[in-house]
Amino acid sequence: MYLFVMSIVSMQLIEFFLWRNISNPSANYFWSIAGVFLLTLQPIASTLLIENKPLRNKLLLSYGSAATLYMIYMLMNKNFQTTVSVDGHLRWNWAYQTNIVLVMSVYMVFLYVQLIITKNVLGLVFTLTLFVSYYYFYYRDGSAGSMWCWSINGMMIYFIAKLLFYLPYREKLGLC
Repeated sequence: MYLFVMSIVSMQLIEFFLWRNISNPSANYFWSIAGVFLLTLQPIASTLLIENKPLRNKLLLSYGSAATLYMIYMLMNKNFQTTVSVDGHLRWNWAYQTNIVLVMSVYMVFLYVQLIITKNVLGLVFTLTLFVSYYYFYYRDGSAGSMWCWSINGMMIYFIAKLLFYLPYREKLGLC
């Protein structure tokens, strides 16, 4: 769980550095690549939460193989640059390609497989609703990828609320 949380917090830090260095080409390039790398690791962090070790290892091998090949392709073929969209959000220019639906589908399956296996319907519906709404509203200006970070932050709000309110309430009900 901590690795997944750290990947989310780290992405916010990377976006901070991108905002601070949006006009510095070399720093922008570095932090854009760091963002791609961290986004690639997030499904791995999510998959590591699966308790069934044989299934977890198969999923990690499957995603790890595809992600490694994709990262090699990206490093050889993409211009890693982040700009500001017309709506004032970060636009990850490297994220838009002809095969975006395939890439996003694979990414989302591996990111969400843990929620599906644990039957965490509320977490799944909440974050998927945010994801779909951000892509619907922000795909036009190219900032949907950056806005996706807000969806992940929404997932963190869900976990914080669960830890601070739901679990203590449930525990108290069991004691009385």
